[in-house]
Amino acid sequence: MAWKDATIAVTTSVGIACSDDVTDVAGLLHSADLALYRAKAEGRNRVVRAEPLG
Repeated sequence: MAWKDATIAVTTSVGIACSDDVTDVAGLLHSADLALYRAKAEGRNRVVRAEPLG
């Protein structure tokens, strides 16, 4: 992406968590957060799905 005379590098990393039982919202958010950090560690510019809640 360019802005004025500078080139700005932009990356996007996404962590996704899904559940049929949304009674544990904190656990769901934690799973998505872990997936996000895994996406960043695996090279960024990717989407990573969280492991199912157990």
